[in-house]
Amino acid sequence: MELHRREAFYGRSLGRFQEGQVRNDIDSIRLKLDEVMSIYNQNDTSRALATAGSAYLDSYENIEIPLRPIDPGLSLEMEIKFAELLNSFHQMPHT
Repeated sequence: MELHRREAFYGRSLGRFQEGQVRNDIDSIRLKLDEVMSIYNQNDTSRALATAGSAYLDSYENIEIPLRPIDPGLSLEMEIKFAELLNSFHQMPHT
């Protein structure tokens, strides 16, 4: 997430717990996507797909609802990017 968008996102009226959870989920997404790249570079497309799916289902899905009213464009952009990423792995031969 771009810095200015992230700051605007956190600057909105989220409860302290919700804001902390959103920050944790964003960090988790970033770490999982870094892991996806590392796994993909090891030619393990099945595991890379599973990790990308986890980034989406286990982390992004948690922040999608609070993100949507704050920045609907970013929410849509993230949905599209995750769909592109997951579809690209589905089209590859799995190792």
